[in-house]
Amino acid sequence: LDLDDLTVENAFSRSFDRIVRRQLEPVWHRVGLKTKLLVGDLTILRKLLTYLVSYDCITFHSFLEAILTSQTPTSTLSQQQQSPWILTNSGNNIFTVKDYVAKRRVYVRSGVTAKD
Repeated sequence: LDLDDLTVENAFSRSFDRIVRRQLEPVWHRVGLKTKLLVGDLTILRKLLTYLVSYDCITFHSFLEAILTSQTPTSTLSQQQQSPWILTNSGNNIFTVKDYVAKRRVYVRSGVTAKD
């Protein structure tokens, strides 16, 4: 990989995932499964960044739910094929905070007093 192209500024560009994939293409057949999954996840992470600032909260929440649903181990998706970034602390934080904030907004009672 050409490390000059792997900068924070380039990570925000729309073609960053394509740049990484293009650089790995000559040796793609020798790249491990985990690396291939992470390269594919660059697209999802870029979309998350874009959607965070452009979608409303309901649509963004639905997108996060779709990601989680697609990563649930099934008969067609083995645990080895799950996206490694979701299992990291940072990935876990995204989904934990999302659930906490969403439930607080939806399930909070306002103006209701408890009866004795």
